[in-house]
Amino acid sequence: MTKSPDLKEYWNDRGDQIKKFGNEYFYTTTEIPYYIYRRERILKILDGFDFKEKKILDYGCGDGFYSQYFNKRGASVVGVDISQKMIDFAKYKYQGDNDGISFFLTDGQSLNFDPDYFDFIISSLVLQHVVDEKILSTLFSEFSRTLKENGELIHFDGVKKQSQDGGTIILRNKEDYVKFSENNGFHLIDNIVLSSPFYNLAIKSYFLLKLISQKSGMKPRNHNIVEMSISKIAVSITRILDKWWKNDNYGCGYFRYSKK
Repeated sequence: MTKSPDLKEYWNDRGDQIKKFGNEYFYTTTEIPYYIYRRERILKILDGFDFKEKKILDYGCGDGFYSQYFNKRGASVVGVDISQKMIDFAKYKYQGDNDGISFFLTDGQSLNFDPDYFDFIISSLVLQHVVDEKILSTLFSEFSRTLKENGELIHFDGVKKQSQDGGTIILRNKEDYVKFSENNGFHLIDNIVLSSPFYNLAIKSYFLLKLISQKSGMKPRNHNIVEMSISKIAVSITRILDKWWKNDNYGCGYFRYSKK
């Protein structure tokens, strides 16, 4: 397995990219079509939950997008992240006048909350960046400790039939997440893969076109137009295919657990 990266440094760098280049560099606010599509799929699932008057931990809150979403749904929300720059960004964007939302810096391996505190712990595309299995096991243990007896853990992360370690991200087999959860006090309630393999077409088309257009010497404004246009077509195809394609092997996985 690839050596575990410095996640704090990685996400602080991403924070610098957001500050320098704008929303293109963070998936919850970018207008890149395939990110929009994934965001829609995640929100469609979350819309089915009743969060009113619930205490929610948004683990790996990033820019605070989902923390704000939960807060608007009536929840009291704590957003935590390993990156101080992300926490500062989230506070700037969302904390303001929202009484029921707060953000704190933590690596998550020791959550500073009482046992049985949260009704929901929710994480979106964060655990896939925890490549160290010992740290991942510790996180699940802390989730179990701070979650109420009738509480639920929900996370969305990339999955692949054959696990793939990419250094700063690891696409695990979905059974790996189930193993970590069950070994630390959880029981799987629900699990699906949100998008078909065709979703990968939208991702690859965007970055391939971006590379080609940059090498061609095309003006940035023009190659952005081309990339976005072709990517929109790829996502449109994906939307249609996802209506009938049943995928269980590769994509963004949805996991929902109860405490044992």
